[in-house]
Amino acid sequence: TIVQLPQFESIRQAAKRERRIVLVHVGKTGGETVRGALRVTCRMRKNPARRKECEQHFERDHYETSLSKQTIGSIHCGDVLPTPAILSSATTLLWTLRNPIDRTISWFHYTNPAHCKPSE
Repeated sequence: TIVQLPQFESIRQAAKRERRIVLVHVGKTGGETVRGALRVTCRMRKNPARRKECEQHFERDHYETSLSKQTIGSIHCGDVLPTPAILSSATTLLWTLRNPIDRTISWFHYTNPAHCKPSE
């Protein structure tokens, strides 16, 4: 006889449900690259003309992945959190992560005064 453990049943049940993903972007971890592959980025634009332009670009240049179709929102750590409705309707949080040493070096180069634009 095959014994099915409850934890495996819950995984199967979760796989059958519609997944609603919220991307959590931690700075300097590649989140902008991930967001670029998600249509939700277009829907989050406030300017209607920019939103339409993004949608048209997305439809023309990207094949929409299953991940993109299931993503309902995106937040950046440090920004104002999304509305509780977005978080409460999410079934999954997708985090962008990176090796801490690499992330620190990237942050250093990003914030290095030598890379700043001169003030006028």
